[in-house]
Amino acid sequence: MKRILSILLSFVLVLSACNSIQQPNHSEQDQGEQADNTSQDQAMNQKGIFVSEGLYLVFNEAGFYGPVYVSGIEGHLETGDIVEFKADSFKESYPAQAHAEDFVSKNKKTKGSKLDLTEAANLNEYDRQKFPLIDVRTKAEFDGGHVPGARLIELDDKFEEKIKSLYDTDSLLIVYCRSGNRSALAQSILEELGYSVIDAGGIQDYRGQLDN
Repeated sequence: MKRILSILLSFVLVLSACNSIQQPNHSEQDQGEQADNTSQDQAMNQKGIFVSEGLYLVFNEAGFYGPVYVSGIEGHLETGDIVEFKADSFKESYPAQAHAEDFVSKNKKTKGSKLDLTEAANLNEYDRQKFPLIDVRTKAEFDGGHVPGARLIELDDKFEEKIKSLYDTDSLLIVYCRSGNRSALAQSILEELGYSVIDAGGIQDYRGQLDN
C-alpha cells in the first residue's frame, strides 16, 4: 500500500510540474504578426504630395501621416504632384524619413486635398516658406483671433491679384476660413489658376491658441 501511495504521489508531482511550465502566449504572438501585416499593408498604400527637395506630405488609409523626407523616388516632380510609394518603415523624426522601394508618379497636381487646420499650423510653424498658411476671412475676423503664422488675404474681388503678386504657381498654399465654406471656394479659385492648394477648413475646429 505504501508503495502504491508513493507512486501516486510521484505521478501527481509530475503532472503539477508539467502544468507549471509557461506556455507561449499565442495571443501576443498573433497580435505582433497582425501588427506587422498592418504595417506592411499601410506601407503599400502611402500617397505623397510633393513639396520640394524630397519632402512630401504623406497620407495613408488612416489619414494624414505627416511631412516625410522620402528617398528613392526618381524623375522630375513639381510641387503638388502626387506619388504613391511603398516603404517598409518610417524613421521617427519631424519630418519623418523613409525610403521608397516602389513608386508610381501620377504626374498631376493635387486637387481638392484637405487637411486638419491644427496639422496645417504645425507644418507652417515648421517652415513658413514651404507651407504658407493663408487666412481668407475678413480683417475684422482676423484681428479677432487667427492661427499663429497665418497671413491675411481676404477672399474679395482682389483675391486673385493679391495671390499672384505674392506666390508663384509652384507654391503649395494652405487656406482656411471660419467654417470651411470660403476656404473651399478659395481652393477652387486657386486651383483654376494653377496653384497646388490644401483646404484646412475652418478655424472653429482649430485646437491651438490664437494670436490677436
